[in-house]
Amino acid sequence: LAGLEDSQTSATGSSSVAAKHEGNTPTAQAKPSMPRGIPISGVNGCPKEGEHGNWRCVKCANINFGYRDVCNRCKHARTK
Repeated sequence: LAGLEDSQTSATGSSSVAAKHEGNTPTAQAKPSMPRGIPISGVNGCPKEGEHGNWRCVKCANINFGYRDVCNRCKHARTK
């Protein structure tokens, strides 16, 4: 009888491994916290044009934070 149990678990996988993973669901995991240092302006920390020196790239129309000297999307230099 012991030989029969070993052949069944080897064909379908270890039952002890499956039991360990039953309670490990994605909803049971903690949500990641918001990273520090992300500016809170606009939706989801996105920059708003004209606020705090934020600027729109003339090449790709991406809105960049004022501290950037080149566009973070297309790497085009900031025009003054």
